[in-house]
Amino acid sequence: MALDFNALLAAERTRRRHGGAAPASASEAAGRSPAPPPAPCRSPPPPAVGEYCLPERQRRAAMSEAHRIQGEVQAVFHVADWMDEGEEQGLLRCINSIPDDCWVQLRSRRLLQLGGTPLPQGMQPEPLPSWASAVCDALVAAGVFSAEEPPNHVLVNEYLPGQGIAAHRDGPLYLSRVAIVSMGSHCTFQFVSDDVERRPHLQTLLPRRGLLVFEGDAYEKLLHEVVAQHADLPPQHHPSIRQQDASEYPPDSGLAQTPSKEEPGMATTERIPRERRVSLTVRRVLRVLS
Repeated sequence: MALDFNALLAAERTRRRHGGAAPASASEAAGRSPAPPPAPCRSPPPPAVGEYCLPERQRRAAMSEAHRIQGEVQAVFHVADWMDEGEEQGLLRCINSIPDDCWVQLRSRRLLQLGGTPLPQGMQPEPLPSWASAVCDALVAAGVFSAEEPPNHVLVNEYLPGQGIAAHRDGPLYLSRVAIVSMGSHCTFQFVSDDVERRPHLQTLLPRRGLLVFEGDAYEKLLHEVVAQHADLPPQHHPSIRQQDASEYPPDSGLAQTPSKEEPGMATTERIPRERRVSLTVRRVLRVLS
């Protein structure tokens, strides 16, 4: 199922106005009369922060076949250290400077749409902040998106420990390729079947500063989710992560060569606590109004 972000936003606004609970699901909210999209935030971050640009650097990894995650799902790629710590902190400073009233608080996360609100009839484009444009440009330079069809929409998600997002599909409003940049902390990310069983097809650990890209069946047929939990199993317990991939995790990510507490007769394993995670979901909206 495609997650109806506009229905979720409308439900959250209704809950705030009436002090009650939001509808039980996005499908319930989608069945009601559509509400107008939220007014874009017009309060820019301080210029000294908002003008940050992700530096161009020759050593930034271009996505290639070497980054493909081996497993049942074919079209999933991961670059373990796509940005460095200085770039991560620069982007987080920009995001942290955005006023609270620009964000939408949902039950399981806080989100911010940049570039416009995608709707079936088309998206009225809005200028991206310079830092978000710089990320989009870097993804084009890395071969994730083409120069002819560059990304034009960025969804910023903030997850606190214990939060996640339920299994969903992004839907037909976007080009069927998505890039997700993780900052601040790691998470467990998985693809599951689109049926009542929700059978896992691929599960992986996303480290901070890493880049995940998926397309094809992973985008069009399977659902994907960020597992809601306070801590995650280390890389060696995720079969989709090759040993050389785990060794490339940043030393300060908390994921590199994490020791296990497993002993004979014990079923427990040391888990890695989560911290605040901010992700950038970068996509191309197909229909843009002129």
